[in-house]
Amino acid sequence: MCMNQSLDVFSQFMTDTLSLHKPDGRVFQKIKACVSGKGVIAVEDVNLPIEVGDRLTRNLPSGLTESFIVDDPGYRESFSGIAAHYQVKVHRAGTERSPLPGATYNVTGPNARVNINSRDHSTNTVSFDPAPVFKDLRQAVVEAVAAKDDRAKLLAGIEAMENGGHTHTFVDRYKDFIALAADHMTIVAPFLPALSALLSGH
Repeated sequence: MCMNQSLDVFSQFMTDTLSLHKPDGRVFQKIKACVSGKGVIAVEDVNLPIEVGDRLTRNLPSGLTESFIVDDPGYRESFSGIAAHYQVKVHRAGTERSPLPGATYNVTGPNARVNINSRDHSTNTVSFDPAPVFKDLRQAVVEAVAAKDDRAKLLAGIEAMENGGHTHTFVDRYKDFIALAADHMTIVAPFLPALSALLSGH
């Protein structure tokens, strides 16, 4: 597969349209992106000035607007035919809570910590387990892809990615799977941010 073909396939998964709102009032509209349900938004346009604290919004068919606060822009350099892009870590606006005297703090997730009236000088080492991503993707394909041949090819592609997850072959397996999934974007798109995030380790 040539580089241009790979980038075109990657672009097809950017099916969401967002707006970026800066604290100084600037607004960037019609941003192509892929919103996952796991707190990660893939953004194709690396020229956007995405920073911690910015707000990304998405208009829903119901007329409501989803709003996300940027926790980490997550810029990824281009490599092996995959275009440079953002893997933006976000949380939904309105889920923040202010510390209260005597409050109980439930802290979860990688790099989680609480600092009250103090500076954080700690260093965290995070180990990410990709197994749930492949499990969930496999289940989605089994449930949503009716054509037997297509389903078999996609499942084989998922297995190939999973087996190559800790080797240099993962990038090639990833690109092969994206090409196979071009006709099933609505099924695979929610998993794209998590899958492409695994590329940073290769």
